[in-house]
Amino acid sequence: AASADANNLDDYEEGTWTPAFTLGSGTADSLTIQYAQYTKVGRQVYFTARIVVGAISSPSGSCVISGLPFTAQTFGPLAITCTGLADTDDYIPQGVVEVGETFAYLRLFRDGDEANTMAAKLQVSSAFIINGMYNV
Repeated sequence: AASADANNLDDYEEGTWTPAFTLGSGTADSLTIQYAQYTKVGRQVYFTARIVVGAISSPSGSCVISGLPFTAQTFGPLAITCTGLADTDDYIPQGVVEVGETFAYLRLFRDGDEANTMAAKLQVSSAFIINGMYNV
């Protein structure tokens, strides 16, 4: 039936991606990527990763996770669970996929205030579980 065609998936893909951290200044290296996977259904991309920082040097400013599998055509939210960060002063780690890019900003939020200081909170063994989605 013609109506069934609209319900068929004509664009489905699963795969892995390679996350990297870029900081405003300093470095976060020796990342242990325990998993980094994505699923693309039509224009929607869902991704997840678990990353542990192995080495850190003079971190400050912004924190960007790059290497997303497709260029984003819309902003996309991130859900982030973090352990091993320095004191975040009650700020909550959150993130957003940037339009027209293959990266996401990791930021700290509290009471409507946004702080681009996530990098300064990183330590050796800081661990992130990241889940997000965006349109392509």
